[in-house]
Amino acid sequence: MTKRVICAFTFALFATAAPAFAQKAPASSPSPPGLEEAKALTQKAEVDYKLGHFEASLTEYSAAYEKYPTPALLLNIGQCQRMLKNYEQAIFFYKGYLRDKQDAPNRSAIEGLIEESTKNLEAQRADAAAREQAKRQADEQARAALPPPTPTPEAPAAGTRPSQALRIAGIATAGVGVALLGTAIYFGLHASSDSSTLTGMPPRTPWTAGDQSIYDNGKSSAQIATALYVAGGVVLAAGGVLTWLGWPKKAAESAPAVSAVPLPGGAAMTVRGTF
Repeated sequence: MTKRVICAFTFALFATAAPAFAQKAPASSPSPPGLEEAKALTQKAEVDYKLGHFEASLTEYSAAYEKYPTPALLLNIGQCQRMLKNYEQAIFFYKGYLRDKQDAPNRSAIEGLIEESTKNLEAQRADAAAREQAKRQADEQARAALPPPTPTPEAPAAGTRPSQALRIAGIATAGVGVALLGTAIYFGLHASSDSSTLTGMPPRTPWTAGDQSIYDNGKSSAQIATALYVAGGVVLAAGGVLTWLGWPKKAAESAPAVSAVPLPGGAAMTVRGTF
């Protein structure tokens, strides 16, 4: 009921604005600049307001005030802001209306609107603060429910114990290299034995299929031995590097070093270390 009464007196008040505009100049004189445009905008704004199109009505009242500023338009702008729940802006325009129209016959009603809008503004701010507080609490609870982050392993500092897994991998790799070299020695000895068998044959002995088989086997064994020497040396060297990287720095000087030394017809393995 109160809102209907307020709206009624607002439009009634502004309805007297047009005659007031007309009284400022004789009928034969031209209308003041912007007056006709302000009237047209005001009529459209009043229709939009009655239809509940408060955004459009606010825009049109504001444009009308720019064309021809009058206190009544400030009151109508304040009404639009109040209906849009922009209470701080509504209070601003209500006070502007009372400031520009010192003899306003509806001053007490406008002051009542200012008081009502102030209460609504305080409630609005309190509600916004409560929502923000609830959101912060919800965010904190969500963060608390998350599992703790997995710590990122840091690189070992100088003088600290490196990864044991790296050291184990190095020793295992070196072991594979030793096994390859051992196999290479076996095939090398086999090739050497076949060679000795053929070179120990009496002169002018006929070359038989068995002799050819011994020759082929010896040649194949020699090739396999050469390939295994190379592969074993590479794998053994890689294992040595991994072992060195994984070995504690303080013990690196005393760690045993394994290396392969190629020799004519074979290879030898050396172990070096300090104590």
